Amino acid sequence: MIYDAINHWELYFKNPIFREIFNNLKTLDAQTPDGIYFACEQYQIRVMTYQTKEIPTIIESHQKEVDIHVVLAGEERIKLFGRKDVIVTTPYNAEKDCQLYKAVNPPVIDLHLTPKNMAVLFPQDIHQPQFIAETKSQTIKKVVVKVKEFVFGEH
Repeated sequence: MIYDAINHWELYFKNPIFREIFNNLKTLDAQTPDGIYFACEQYQIRVMTYQTKEIPTIIESHQKEVDIHVVLAGEERIKLFGRKDVIVTTPYNAEKDCQLYKAVNPPVIDLHLTPKNMAVLFPQDIHQPQFIAETKSQTIKKVVVKVKEFVFGEH
């Protein structure tokens, strides 16, 4: 997992494809309609709008893709769990690259996502997005970049 200011992205990503990804992110804002943008073999950028929740229902992990979470408007919390803190409720679905869980222990990490930072979640990172950031639910506009894991081995 990486959690840092979005303008520090170059500290972590050396593959030239990431310059393209982060340049594409600069073209998106709170008025960008929901949908998939800049889809290619290495990545896709998904823009979404949703209400944060007191207790979101989805706890997930992936095997083939790395998620880069960036909030365009609003704030949310993302909680991460260790493997011993969850049980599998839906086995891995290769088509959706997703496995779902139920928490049996509290999360081990709690990230506060704002438009100034990013969270990069790798396949080992079991995560639960969409939490209320402060005291009440809000509508957020968010981007999740789905980067194929093989890109991280390329230079």
